[in-house]
Amino acid sequence: MRFLAIDDDTDTLRLLEVILSKHGKCSSARNGQDAIELFEEAHQSNDPFHLIFLDIMMPGMDGRDVLKTIRNLEETKYSDKPRAKITMLTALGSPKTRFASYEEGCEYYLVKPVIRAEISEIIEKTKEWFDLLKPI
Repeated sequence: MRFLAIDDDTDTLRLLEVILSKHGKCSSARNGQDAIELFEEAHQSNDPFHLIFLDIMMPGMDGRDVLKTIRNLEETKYSDKPRAKITMLTALGSPKTRFASYEEGCEYYLVKPVIRAEISEIIEKTKEWFDLLKPI
């Protein structure tokens, strides 16, 4: 599996990298613009991300803008590929923020601090999903 971790907090980003790298190849970005560039590069090299962990509150381009941009790129430029599964990470546990994130196209939503078991469960669900998409 291929992962992208996006968070402006160095400690959270390191934790995600450690956990995700045990399950596959992990790339990381500390801001939204770098994340979009990595997303595009992955598609251009025909090795797109399966699962993205995306912080909502980041300076500049926030996570919700990154989510919208990724979903737009998937619809317009990469519609021949399966969509990445996206997990929003945030300190904001409000129902309004959660609902808006799902409306904008995320599959999962985790409130920080992240818990290894929750991340592992999301990885397993995503792996099962992409396994189902493989030709028989």
